[in-house]
Amino acid sequence: MAYLIYLIEAKAHYRPIENKLELFNELVLLIFGYFLILTTDYVPDVNIQYDWGWFAVYMIVFTVLFNMLCMICATVYEGFFIKRHRHKL
Repeated sequence: MAYLIYLIEAKAHYRPIENKLELFNELVLLIFGYFLILTTDYVPDVNIQYDWGWFAVYMIVFTVLFNMLCMICATVYEGFFIKRHRHKL
């Protein structure tokens, strides 16, 4: 939790999108850690454990795809920006 406060206050990256993406990743990791308890024997119903396990898998896949999409969009945008800027010189 202290690291989340640091991310919000420090702005460790130059681009705001990278700061937001890192904050998103840390929030997902924090939530994922709390939900892992639901996949243990603490919950007596095996079906609930199974469902929460699949929810965790879907959450990981969504996070990875979202990160890939953000990085691809940022790369394409920067590529077009640099290409357009070079033609003006």
